Amino acid sequence: MSPATPVVADGDPNVDELIETAVTTLDDRGWVVLSGLVDDDQLDAAEAAIRDLLAETPTGRDRFEGFATQRIYALAGKTRTIDPMLTHPVLTGVAGVVLGDGFRASSVTTIAIGPDEQAQSLHYDAQVYPLPRPEPQVAINSMWALTPFTEANGATRIVADSHTWPSDRHPGAGPVATIAAEMDRGSVLIYLGTLWHGGGANTTDSVRIGLNIEYAAGWLRQQENQYLVVPPDRTADVPDRVLEVLGYTTAPPFLGYVDGRDPIRHLHRRGYRG
Repeated sequence: MSPATPVVADGDPNVDELIETAVTTLDDRGWVVLSGLVDDDQLDAAEAAIRDLLAETPTGRDRFEGFATQRIYALAGKTRTIDPMLTHPVLTGVAGVVLGDGFRASSVTTIAIGPDEQAQSLHYDAQVYPLPRPEPQVAINSMWALTPFTEANGATRIVADSHTWPSDRHPGAGPVATIAAEMDRGSVLIYLGTLWHGGGANTTDSVRIGLNIEYAAGWLRQQENQYLVVPPDRTADVPDRVLEVLGYTTAPPFLGYVDGRDPIRHLHRRGYRG
Protein backbone atom coordinates (compact mmCIF):
# COMPACT_ATOMS: atom_id res chain seq x y z
CA MET A 1 0.00 0.00 0.00
CA SER A 2 1.57 3.29 -1.07
CA PRO A 3 1.81 5.88 1.73
CA ALA A 4 0.57 8.54 -0.70
CA THR A 5 -2.50 6.64 -1.85
CA PRO A 6 -3.79 4.27 0.86
CA VAL A 7 -6.68 2.85 -1.17
CA VAL A 8 -7.82 -0.29 0.60
CA ALA A 9 -10.78 -1.35 -1.50
CA ASP A 10 -12.37 -1.20 -4.89
CA GLY A 11 -15.99 -2.20 -4.57
CA ASP A 12 -15.27 -4.92 -1.99
CA PRO A 13 -18.67 -6.55 -1.30
CA ASN A 14 -17.71 -7.67 2.21
CA VAL A 15 -18.80 -4.67 4.25
CA ASP A 16 -17.61 -6.01 7.61
CA GLU A 17 -14.11 -6.75 6.34
CA LEU A 18 -13.93 -3.39 4.61
CA ILE A 19 -14.95 -1.57 7.80
CA GLU A 20 -12.31 -3.46 9.78
CA THR A 21 -9.58 -2.69 7.24
CA ALA A 22 -10.58 0.98 7.06
CA VAL A 23 -10.59 1.37 10.86
CA THR A 24 -7.17 -0.28 11.13
CA THR A 25 -5.77 2.06 8.46
CA LEU A 26 -7.30 5.10 10.16
CA ASP A 27 -5.74 4.13 13.45
CA ASP A 28 -2.35 3.73 11.75
CA ARG A 29 -2.38 6.67 9.31
CA GLY A 30 -5.33 8.86 10.20
CA TRP A 31 -6.81 8.69 6.69
CA VAL A 32 -7.87 6.21 4.06
CA VAL A 33 -9.31 6.34 0.53
CA LEU A 34 -11.98 3.87 -0.58
CA SER A 35 -13.32 3.46 -4.10
CA GLY A 36 -16.23 1.69 -5.73
CA LEU A 37 -18.72 2.21 -2.89
CA VAL A 38 -21.43 3.94 -4.96
CA ASP A 39 -22.64 3.22 -8.47
CA ASP A 40 -22.55 5.62 -11.40
CA ASP A 41 -26.28 6.38 -11.25
CA GLN A 42 -26.06 7.49 -7.61
CA LEU A 43 -22.97 9.54 -8.33
CA ASP A 44 -24.47 11.17 -11.43
CA ALA A 45 -27.67 12.10 -9.57
CA ALA A 46 -25.77 13.70 -6.70
CA GLU A 47 -23.44 15.62 -9.00
CA ALA A 48 -26.31 16.93 -11.13
CA ALA A 49 -28.27 18.12 -8.09
CA ILE A 50 -25.21 19.75 -6.55
CA ARG A 51 -24.24 21.50 -9.78
CA ASP A 52 -27.77 22.97 -9.91
CA LEU A 53 -27.34 24.24 -6.34
CA LEU A 54 -23.88 25.62 -7.11
CA ALA A 55 -25.40 27.79 -9.82
CA GLU A 56 -27.06 29.79 -7.00
CA THR A 57 -24.26 29.59 -4.42
CA PRO A 58 -21.85 32.48 -3.74
CA THR A 59 -18.15 32.06 -3.11
CA GLY A 60 -16.62 32.15 0.36
CA ARG A 61 -16.76 35.04 2.80
CA ASP A 62 -13.15 34.81 4.01
CA ARG A 63 -9.81 33.19 3.23
CA PHE A 64 -10.65 30.02 5.17
CA GLU A 65 -13.89 29.45 3.23
CA GLY A 66 -12.05 30.48 0.06
CA PHE A 67 -12.81 33.49 -2.10
CA ALA A 68 -12.88 31.20 -5.16
CA THR A 69 -14.61 28.33 -3.35
CA GLN A 70 -18.34 27.66 -3.13
CA ARG A 71 -19.79 25.94 -0.08
CA ILE A 72 -23.32 24.58 0.01
CA TYR A 73 -24.37 24.36 3.64
CA ALA A 74 -27.47 22.56 5.03
CA LEU A 75 -27.21 20.14 2.14
CA ALA A 76 -29.25 17.41 3.84
CA GLY A 77 -32.26 19.69 3.58
CA LYS A 78 -31.72 20.60 -0.07
CA THR A 79 -31.43 17.26 -1.91
CA ARG A 80 -32.09 13.60 -1.20
CA THR A 81 -29.61 12.48 -3.88
CA ILE A 82 -26.83 12.46 -1.28
CA ASP A 83 -28.58 9.94 1.00
CA PRO A 84 -26.66 6.90 -0.36
CA MET A 85 -23.42 8.54 0.71
CA LEU A 86 -24.75 9.98 3.99
CA THR A 87 -25.97 6.56 5.18
CA HIS A 88 -23.54 4.28 3.35
CA PRO A 89 -23.04 1.14 5.50
CA VAL A 90 -19.25 1.30 5.21
CA LEU A 91 -19.05 4.97 6.25
CA THR A 92 -21.59 4.63 9.04
CA GLY A 93 -19.97 1.36 10.11
CA VAL A 94 -16.59 3.05 10.42
CA ALA A 95 -18.16 5.98 12.26
CA GLY A 96 -19.85 3.58 14.66
CA VAL A 97 -16.57 1.88 15.52
CA VAL A 98 -14.59 5.11 15.91
CA LEU A 99 -17.25 7.28 17.58
CA GLY A 100 -19.51 4.73 19.27
CA ASP A 101 -23.23 4.09 19.07
CA GLY A 102 -25.49 7.08 18.58
CA PHE A 103 -23.10 9.08 16.36
CA ARG A 104 -24.75 11.52 13.99
CA ALA A 105 -23.97 13.70 10.99
CA SER A 106 -22.42 16.89 12.30
CA SER A 107 -22.24 18.75 8.98
CA VAL A 108 -23.27 17.90 5.43
CA THR A 109 -21.85 20.30 2.86
CA THR A 110 -20.44 20.67 -0.63
CA ILE A 111 -16.99 22.19 -1.09
CA ALA A 112 -16.34 23.25 -4.68
CA ILE A 113 -12.83 24.66 -5.14
CA GLY A 114 -12.72 26.89 -8.20
CA PRO A 115 -9.86 27.91 -10.48
CA ASP A 116 -7.21 30.21 -8.97
CA GLU A 117 -8.12 29.27 -5.40
CA GLN A 118 -5.23 29.35 -2.92
CA ALA A 119 -4.44 26.55 -0.51
CA GLN A 120 -6.54 26.61 2.65
CA SER A 121 -4.86 27.00 6.03
CA LEU A 122 -4.16 23.72 7.80
CA HIS A 123 -6.56 22.74 10.57
CA TYR A 124 -8.22 19.73 12.18
CA ASP A 125 -11.97 19.31 12.42
CA ALA A 126 -12.17 18.34 16.09
CA GLN A 127 -10.85 21.81 16.95
CA VAL A 128 -14.45 22.94 17.42
CA TYR A 129 -14.59 20.86 20.61
CA PRO A 130 -12.41 21.97 23.58
CA LEU A 131 -11.04 18.50 24.28
CA PRO A 132 -7.49 17.15 24.60
CA ARG A 133 -5.98 15.37 21.65
CA PRO A 134 -5.32 12.88 20.21
CA GLU A 135 -7.85 11.00 22.34
CA PRO A 136 -10.74 10.64 22.52
CA GLN A 137 -11.70 10.60 18.85
CA VAL A 138 -14.97 12.52 18.71
CA ALA A 139 -15.26 13.35 14.99
CA ILE A 140 -14.60 11.63 11.70
CA ASN A 141 -14.90 13.22 8.27
CA SER A 142 -15.49 12.02 4.73
CA MET A 143 -14.96 13.73 1.40
CA TRP A 144 -16.66 12.11 -1.60
CA ALA A 145 -15.10 13.02 -4.95
CA LEU A 146 -17.87 14.13 -7.33
CA THR A 147 -15.10 15.11 -9.73
CA PRO A 148 -11.56 13.70 -9.80
CA PHE A 149 -9.27 15.03 -7.06
CA THR A 150 -5.75 15.88 -8.22
CA GLU A 151 -2.89 17.80 -6.69
CA ALA A 152 -3.37 20.43 -9.39
CA ASN A 153 -7.10 21.01 -8.84
CA GLY A 154 -7.13 21.22 -5.05
CA ALA A 155 -7.11 17.71 -3.62
CA THR A 156 -7.19 17.71 0.17
CA ARG A 157 -3.69 18.12 1.62
CA ILE A 158 -2.84 15.91 4.59
CA VAL A 159 -0.10 16.24 7.20
CA ALA A 160 1.20 12.69 7.62
CA ASP A 161 0.77 11.10 11.06
CA SER A 162 -0.62 14.32 12.53
CA HIS A 163 -3.66 12.50 13.94
CA THR A 164 -1.40 11.34 16.80
CA TRP A 165 -0.01 14.77 17.71
CA PRO A 166 -0.66 16.03 21.24
CA SER A 167 -2.54 19.26 21.91
CA ASP A 168 0.61 21.39 22.08
CA ARG A 169 1.91 20.38 18.64
CA HIS A 170 0.77 22.05 15.43
CA PRO A 171 2.11 22.57 11.88
CA GLY A 172 3.34 26.09 12.60
CA ALA A 173 3.37 29.14 10.36
CA GLY A 174 6.07 28.04 7.90
CA PRO A 175 5.90 25.62 4.95
CA VAL A 176 4.69 22.16 5.93
CA ALA A 177 5.13 18.93 3.97
CA THR A 178 1.74 17.55 2.96
CA ILE A 179 0.34 14.65 0.95
CA ALA A 180 -2.26 15.36 -1.74
CA ALA A 181 -5.13 12.88 -1.32
CA GLU A 182 -5.64 12.32 -5.03
CA MET A 183 -8.57 10.08 -5.96
CA ASP A 184 -10.84 9.15 -8.83
CA ARG A 185 -14.40 10.39 -9.16
CA GLY A 186 -16.64 8.35 -6.88
CA SER A 187 -13.94 7.58 -4.32
CA VAL A 188 -14.17 8.78 -0.73
CA LEU A 189 -11.50 10.10 1.60
CA ILE A 190 -12.14 9.25 5.26
CA TYR A 191 -10.06 10.94 7.92
CA LEU A 192 -10.02 11.30 11.68
CA GLY A 193 -11.09 14.54 13.35
CA THR A 194 -7.58 14.96 14.80
CA LEU A 195 -5.83 14.85 11.40
CA TRP A 196 -4.32 18.19 10.28
CA HIS A 197 -5.36 18.92 6.70
CA GLY A 198 -6.57 21.64 4.33
CA GLY A 199 -7.99 22.15 0.87
CA GLY A 200 -5.40 22.43 -1.87
CA ALA A 201 -4.77 25.22 -4.37
CA ASN A 202 -6.55 24.90 -7.71
CA THR A 203 -4.23 25.79 -10.59
CA THR A 204 -6.50 24.31 -13.27
CA ASP A 205 -9.40 25.85 -15.20
CA SER A 206 -12.06 23.50 -13.77
CA VAL A 207 -13.83 23.18 -10.43
CA ARG A 208 -13.09 20.41 -7.92
CA ILE A 209 -16.35 19.29 -6.27
CA GLY A 210 -16.45 17.32 -3.04
CA LEU A 211 -19.33 16.13 -0.88
CA ASN A 212 -18.18 16.66 2.70
CA ILE A 213 -19.96 14.65 5.42
CA GLU A 214 -18.66 14.87 8.96
CA TYR A 215 -19.88 12.62 11.78
CA ALA A 216 -19.56 13.35 15.49
CA ALA A 217 -20.09 11.41 18.70
CA GLY A 218 -23.71 11.39 19.80
CA TRP A 219 -23.03 13.24 23.05
CA LEU A 220 -21.68 16.31 21.26
CA ARG A 221 -23.52 19.18 19.63
CA GLN A 222 -23.51 19.02 15.84
CA GLN A 223 -21.84 21.78 13.83
CA GLU A 224 -24.99 22.23 11.75
CA ASN A 225 -28.36 22.30 13.46
CA GLN A 226 -29.83 19.40 11.51
CA TYR A 227 -33.24 19.80 13.17
CA LEU A 228 -33.61 23.14 11.39
CA VAL A 229 -31.94 21.85 8.22
CA VAL A 230 -34.61 19.10 8.13
CA PRO A 231 -37.36 20.27 10.52
CA PRO A 232 -40.11 17.91 11.74
CA ASP A 233 -42.67 19.17 9.21
CA ARG A 234 -40.33 18.19 6.35
CA THR A 235 -39.54 14.65 7.50
CA ALA A 236 -42.44 12.82 5.85
CA ASP A 237 -40.46 11.71 2.79
CA VAL A 238 -37.08 11.29 4.49
CA PRO A 239 -36.05 7.65 5.12
CA ASP A 240 -35.79 6.59 8.75
CA ARG A 241 -32.08 5.77 8.41
CA VAL A 242 -31.36 9.28 7.13
CA LEU A 243 -33.25 10.79 10.06
CA GLU A 244 -31.32 8.60 12.48
CA VAL A 245 -27.98 9.71 11.07
CA LEU A 246 -29.11 13.35 11.18
CA GLY A 247 -29.91 12.97 14.88
CA TYR A 248 -33.59 12.05 15.07
CA THR A 249 -32.79 9.22 17.46
CA THR A 250 -31.41 8.83 20.96
CA ALA A 251 -27.73 8.30 21.76
CA PRO A 252 -26.91 5.81 24.51
CA PRO A 253 -27.98 5.69 27.21
CA PHE A 254 -30.93 7.99 26.45
CA LEU A 255 -29.61 11.36 25.22
CA GLY A 256 -31.98 13.31 23.00
CA TYR A 257 -35.35 11.81 23.85
CA VAL A 258 -38.61 13.73 23.34
CA ASP A 259 -41.39 13.31 25.90
CA GLY A 260 -39.72 10.10 27.01
CA ARG A 261 -39.62 8.68 23.48
CA ASP A 262 -37.18 8.18 20.64
CA PRO A 263 -37.52 11.24 18.33
CA ILE A 264 -38.71 9.20 15.33
CA ARG A 265 -41.51 7.68 17.45
CA HIS A 266 -42.38 11.22 18.52
CA LEU A 267 -42.61 12.29 14.84
CA HIS A 268 -45.06 9.45 14.15
CA ARG A 269 -47.09 10.32 17.25
CA ARG A 270 -47.34 13.96 16.20
CA GLY A 271 -48.45 13.00 12.68
CA TYR A 272 -45.34 14.18 10.81
CA ARG A 273 -44.82 10.67 9.44
CA GLY A 274 -47.31 8.09 8.25
